[in-house]
Order: sequence, then C-alpha cells, then structure tokens
Amino acid sequence: MNDLSEGNWFASLLLERLQKEHFEEVKNNPNEVWETWRANTPDFYFSSFSKLGDDLGMWRSYANQASGVCFGVDSSVLGITRAVPMRNILSVKDLQLGCAEVIYEPDRVSDIIENLFSLFGEQVRTAESLPIEVQMLFAQASLRIKNPAFASEQEVRLIHSPLLMSEGVGMDGDIDGKKTNTTSALGDLKFSPYSDQIGGYFELDLFRDNKDALVSVNIGPRSVQVPFHLEVFLKQHGYQKFKTLRSSAPLR
Repeated sequence: MNDLSEGNWFASLLLERLQKEHFEEVKNNPNEVWETWRANTPDFYFSSFSKLGDDLGMWRSYANQASGVCFGVDSSVLGITRAVPMRNILSVKDLQLGCAEVIYEPDRVSDIIENLFSLFGEQVRTAESLPIEVQMLFAQASLRIKNPAFASEQEVRLIHSPLLMSEGVGMDGDIDGKKTNTTSALGDLKFSPYSDQIGGYFELDLFRDNKDALVSVNIGPRSVQVPFHLEVFLKQHGYQKFKTLRSSAPLR
C-alpha cells in the first residue's frame, strides 16, 4: 500500500476484534499485526478513480482548484477481471491487476472481518498468534477499505501487485494454461516526488490496446482549455470514442 495511513482505520477495527480473542501478541504490542502485514505482504500500488465525474468537491480537491480535466473511463473495457489481484504473479495481466469499489460503511467492514474469522474458526481461536495466511487475507481485504470520512469521494481503485525482490530471476510456471514467471519487477519501478518524499510507482499502459476505454472528457469549471485542441490531441493518440463535456458544477 502506497499510503500506509489509509490502512490505519481498518487496522484499528481489526485489532479491536483480535483483542476479543485474547491473543497475547495483540495485548503486548497492538501494532504487531500491522507490522507483520508489512513484513509479509508485497507492496500494492493504487491508481485512484471516482464514480463521480462532475462533483464540486472533487474538482476542488483533485483538479488544480477546478482548472483541470476529468477523464471518464469504462473499466470493463480494460479487461480486468478481479477486484483484488493475486500476489507475486507477474506475466499474466488479469492476475496482477484488480479494480474495486472502495468500501466505507463500518457495518460492511465488520462483516468482512467476521467472515474472514469464520473461515478459519478454531485455527484462529486456538492459535498463540494470528496465522500468517489469515493476516494475508486481512491485508488483501484492507485494499478495498477506507475511513467513512472519505465516503463522498466514491473511490474506485485500480490495484497492482508486482513482485519486488533484490534477485532478478525465479522459476517459470503455469496457471490455468497461462505462462507465468517470478522475474522481479524491481527494475520497472519508477520514482517521483510525493508528499515530501520520493515515492515509487509503475507505469502500466492499459490503454494501448483498449483505446475505447476512454469514454468522456469533462473540462473543469475554471479550466481555460480549448475543447477543440484537446479533442485533436487525444484523437492523434488513437482515442476516438469519447464525448467532450463542460462541467456543470457551480464554480467559476
């Protein structure tokens, strides 16, 4: 997870639930579970979208004070078939990518936690510490969960799960007839300034073979962008089936 603070709310709910099981490690070190997640779970990389294409709050927060442009994407065209990606599968795109609506409601989050506990039953309740495989499932669940204070954003996440390791080559394999390998993606990791630090990211050319995924271009309420120039620019790069819109948000 790129922004660790996003997992804190889910972690706090999980730790509260774990304390009911009287795990000694949780009593002695409340951060033990979260630290173990970080040690045993690979980094997940997010690209955040919203279900809202013309929302005043979103324009103000994420579009240069409403001077930017909002691109509308049809995620079904991208060929992403799962909500949360599998870990450490590199050469099969539909296994290493996920697309999921974020869950904000506390009741739904509690249900997720209880359902995961019920899957393991006594294995969890009688263990001296929370089994690693259970922690992995909780870590994956946390990828779709966010504090309800952000519910107005209606976020949708594109999630990428690369394998990052210092040594470059592992074993080739086969999953459901699809060739895979464990070559590290570390060499593809790029960096840019991010929140007073250097942040890592991956460039995924999802639109190269899916130009029709771009379905709309909404020009912000304070944007000075000339629509014609933007349309020609996009069409020169192969995007043909989009609508150009002008924001109706009451901000000028």
